[in-house]
Amino acid sequence: MADERRRRILHIKDFFEQNTDEDHGALISEIANNLKRNGIEASNDTIREDIEALITYGLDIQLDDNGKKWQLLEREFEFVEIRLLIDCIASAKFLPENITRQLIDKLKKLVSMWRRMELRMYSKEIDPIKSTNNAVMYNIDTIHTALSHHKPVEFKYFQYNAKKERVLQDNGKVYHVDPDMLYYDNNYCYFQAFENWEKRIYRVDKMVDVKLAEDKIMDIDEEFELLLNDEPQYNLTHQEKKAVQILFNNDMMDAVIDRYGESIEVENVDAKHFRAKIELVPDLPFFAWIFELGDKAMIEYPLAVVAQMMDILKERHKAYREEHSRNVYYYRRKNNKTNQEE
Repeated sequence: MADERRRRILHIKDFFEQNTDEDHGALISEIANNLKRNGIEASNDTIREDIEALITYGLDIQLDDNGKKWQLLEREFEFVEIRLLIDCIASAKFLPENITRQLIDKLKKLVSMWRRMELRMYSKEIDPIKSTNNAVMYNIDTIHTALSHHKPVEFKYFQYNAKKERVLQDNGKVYHVDPDMLYYDNNYCYFQAFENWEKRIYRVDKMVDVKLAEDKIMDIDEEFELLLNDEPQYNLTHQEKKAVQILFNNDMMDAVIDRYGESIEVENVDAKHFRAKIELVPDLPFFAWIFELGDKAMIEYPLAVVAQMMDILKERHKAYREEHSRNVYYYRRKNNKTNQEE
């Protein structure tokens, strides 16, 4: 008898979670019919007693304003939170499409069937740029385990060649690193670690054969920890941050905050410009962003970063001039001849 009641209550709980919300309720008769479809007979009074038990347990089940239909109101996750999580997962480029859909389907089960229809109408489309590495969830789980148990991680790393084929780096080298952190940036997941005391950063979706190493992370004494925290004292390779000073048009403030956050240091220069001092990595994505802003952004300092920007522009200009100058010449000549004939 007790087992039968537990089974009945669980079915009623599932019914409320899947079929009711703050806008949709259910009559006792509807709950009874659902139980019957699952091979359970129950009177209206019995169902009411079970609902009271669920309320005592902590579920926010209440009668609607008309006092006829029961509905589950507050849930562990609000609808807006579920929609936000789904949009984030849909945008995550490091997640393969099949895993993305599996995660979204699981999140949809946390809302009523009525809300699921809204999610289909208003949720973000899955980003077409998705990883094809189906081991990415395992990679993340292994890295989390390594972080919590202070264990090194071993893996191989690939990149794509011109034929879109995966090619293992360094002739299939097994990387052996001490994990530092996982973080997310621009819809990708990155693994920051130390290899021979040098900081390295890897895309998690490009890691394969990831596993915990047998040895342990070396104990870091106080002196070594100070060394790690003092970035200029050891090699950060291409990931070293610099304090970069940039002059922007005033209408670029949104773009700057969207990229670097509100904590950046800014000062007014004149009626049309402001200056920002930003700690950043002067890599190709940064220079591409500056180039995208055109004459609305100008790197001022340090001069080494200014020189990098100038070198990139010169190299691109030279490449286009050498590769296309003859073709452009003939194209313009042909175009002029066509225009004259017309």
